[in-house]
Amino acid sequence: MSESPYAAQHKAAWVPEHYDQVIYQPGGYDSFIWSLERPYLIALTSRLATGPTSFKYLDFACGTGRVLHALAPYVTNATGVDTSPHMIAAAQAQAAPHTRLIVGDLLSQPDLDDDVYDLITAFRFMLNTEASLRLPVLANLTQRLRDPAARLVFNVHGNALSANGVKALYQWSRGWGLASAMTHGEIRRLVRTAGLAIESLRGFGLFPQRVYTSRLGPLVRRVDVVATHYPVLARVSTDLVFTCRLS
Repeated sequence: MSESPYAAQHKAAWVPEHYDQVIYQPGGYDSFIWSLERPYLIALTSRLATGPTSFKYLDFACGTGRVLHALAPYVTNATGVDTSPHMIAAAQAQAAPHTRLIVGDLLSQPDLDDDVYDLITAFRFMLNTEASLRLPVLANLTQRLRDPAARLVFNVHGNALSANGVKALYQWSRGWGLASAMTHGEIRRLVRTAGLAIESLRGFGLFPQRVYTSRLGPLVRRVDVVATHYPVLARVSTDLVFTCRLS
């Protein structure tokens, strides 16, 4: 299998620093959205990981370890996998002792990791990667779920029904570039075809991205904090977090 353009770019040496210092710069939009997602994911992991047996967690496309490091304290064993050695090196610098980090591609290297997991996360991948790879990756991760009690959690950080998604689709319709957004229908079909069922959906970020750094920023951030308690608003939120089980 030839390497995808997204995977090739993802391996560049400059990407980890750009990811941590530009995309997730303090006070920025993505950092704010992560501040809302983080406690939600921790609460979900804590609830799933209760019990006397070991709890294994895999973070697919873990990057510099943002999600992995947040959830590792709540599980028995944590594994992060990424195709970029530079990303893995950055993640290693903050990894907990019970965290294993792997460089490689689970699709093209089936023997890279043959374990099964109680929880799998995949963040900022489904939207960023080529459309042709979404189903193969999701199906591969589905096969790594230990049993019906295991969960796969992934996000799509460009909901086509959100303010940011509508803008992206408008730009695409005018020939200004590809729309970086997915519809709910696309995601549901993807999940169903991979052998999963959506158990819950939460949304984060109700307003156009540029508003968060404007004079209205403090107000819209307060609104977003309150909105996290109303799952119905996920339909029009920018960042969608899906919790899925085996169907």
